[in-house]
Amino acid sequence: MLSFWEREQFFAPQDIVIVGAGLVGLNAALKLRQLHPKAKILVLEKGLLPAGASSRNAGFACFGSPGELYEDLKSHSWAELEELLYQRYLGLRLLRETLGDQAIAYQGGGSLELFRAKEEAQYQAILDQLPSFNKRLAPLFEGRSLFSPLAKDALKKEGLQNFSRALQNSLEGQIDTGKMMRTLLQKVEMAGISIRWGAELLDWEQGAGGLCLHLRFGPEQLALYSQQLLICNNGFGPRLLPDLALQPARNQVILSERIPNLALKRPCHAQAGYVYFRPIAGRILLGGGRHLDPIGETTDELGQTAKIQDFLADYLEHVLGQKVGISQSWSGILGVGPQKKPLLGQSESGVYYALRLGGMGVALGSLLGQKAAKLLSK
Repeated sequence: MLSFWEREQFFAPQDIVIVGAGLVGLNAALKLRQLHPKAKILVLEKGLLPAGASSRNAGFACFGSPGELYEDLKSHSWAELEELLYQRYLGLRLLRETLGDQAIAYQGGGSLELFRAKEEAQYQAILDQLPSFNKRLAPLFEGRSLFSPLAKDALKKEGLQNFSRALQNSLEGQIDTGKMMRTLLQKVEMAGISIRWGAELLDWEQGAGGLCLHLRFGPEQLALYSQQLLICNNGFGPRLLPDLALQPARNQVILSERIPNLALKRPCHAQAGYVYFRPIAGRILLGGGRHLDPIGETTDELGQTAKIQDFLADYLEHVLGQKVGISQSWSGILGVGPQKKPLLGQSESGVYYALRLGGMGVALGSLLGQKAAKLLSK
């Protein structure tokens, strides 16, 4: 049982409670501190570390490959995708400005979208659209041509000789996810904002004096009072707001053992973004494959499955042209839906939410968090 002192000091009434200590929630907290210097702000996180994807992603500073754009045009209008790509681009700039390139180990240099020989028809279909894509998107990116094909001989220099084709995005890059989250958490702490690790919001009710939040904290359930509530737990959002067009999606990841003389320098995408890999500390981090089991991976339970793990291991062997040992594997939970535009709004019960990052949390999280803070402040 919590003591009187613990309840008084660690679960005292708040002005604003934020659910989720990931990119969105922490950026919202920082912006709210800026807008309301004297407000009592508390962040709740059910895990002992951020439990969703913010500290479990691959560290891609990306906003969209040509293949993803090609596929997204089947379900989105050009206007929707232009706005979405621009918001991702702005979000990455904001992330870098907020934390600094050195603190997040940002590396530019672009990214690659790769195609195997059996994917030649898909490659040609996308290649045919590149001039149109670049013309439409150039005004959003200071007139720059975003996408271009990579010469076949250049693939060998990247250590990617087992792929037959590649397209480049000149403005993408990569970061160190762990450093990013550590730096962001330090900024939140310095701003005088507390995070209650291991505290899970179960539900809430409206009272005369504000919201009564029902929490689980270890073996106990207790009440916490707040004037406002902002839900930023992305793929876990359906547990609290089941009526939104939002569902969880698990992404599994593997990390290879060290690879001598690894030539790969840039992050890579394949299969319309459902497969991705990058170099990190002399290893390759490779993830994705949820499109192979869309029903099984529609879950907010962390874990690995033999089907996806075997696929990732086989794909890693294709990338390198040889077998290599796997040193680690893990998973993260995304928030996805029928549209890729994030969800930002207020529920009928008066609770605010900023959810559905669609696998682009690194790009969208900072900007969406700040937008949520401004919405609460209206």
